[in-house]
Amino acid sequence: MSALLTFLTFAVSLMQPVSAAMPRYEEHLLPENSVYTDIKSRVGDKFFSVYADYEENVARVLFDAYHHDVVGRVFVLPSFEPEYAIALTLSDENYGVLHLKSSAQLWHFESLEMLRAGAYRRREDTDGSELAADIKDLESRLPASRQEVVVEHCERMLSKKVGTKLYSLWSEMLFRTRYPDLRPASPKAKPVPLGLAIDGTAYHFSFEYPRFTLAGKILSPGEDSVTGQFVAIAEMMKDACHAEDNEHILADMEQRIDALTATLSETNY
Repeated sequence: MSALLTFLTFAVSLMQPVSAAMPRYEEHLLPENSVYTDIKSRVGDKFFSVYADYEENVARVLFDAYHHDVVGRVFVLPSFEPEYAIALTLSDENYGVLHLKSSAQLWHFESLEMLRAGAYRRREDTDGSELAADIKDLESRLPASRQEVVVEHCERMLSKKVGTKLYSLWSEMLFRTRYPDLRPASPKAKPVPLGLAIDGTAYHFSFEYPRFTLAGKILSPGEDSVTGQFVAIAEMMKDACHAEDNEHILADMEQRIDALTATLSETNY
């Protein structure tokens, strides 16, 4: 290469925009939700401790959502209905949808334990008769133990085309999980946990990525929001699993997947 060509090549390289190097794994911390982050809520507030136990019990009852074929899942915790899980499965390049639903609302077991402990006894209930009636009412609607809860199980295959799109969308949504930006930070701000709402539904999503399980959650998102659209697609997976003729559901779902994927491609995370 001539000296002139070498100089011109060097000069052109100086004019090119310099992109920041991708930080190495050890150069940043990863979000986590573990005993290191929630120990204060477990020992300092009875409700948070009960809710943590409740989430663990939901996972135990709907444990098939952790099958090794599951690559993406969402646990759905409504306020007044039984909990359920929706999952995307992948085995030997074959995609499928899995739906698991509890026959009883598992939160009622936690409520029953709190009632038996006298946690919610009304002041006017001087003789405990109302509390006894509440306990009897809950007991009549529940099996004897969580182990006796029946789980409705639905599995159905998906086309490779739709399954691949779902896989890509699920991974993209979970890779975009991040902390809410509430800057400037204030020492007076208090953490607001995502738990049971008076009238709402909590969605706990996760995605199996090599070496990591990515996780993100949302409470009753608006229908037009990105997370609301993602929730709607997951609910359509459940509907497609149960419908005898699900072609129209799958067609609508594919259109929604394409639309949301296009929206995500136009935004930074």
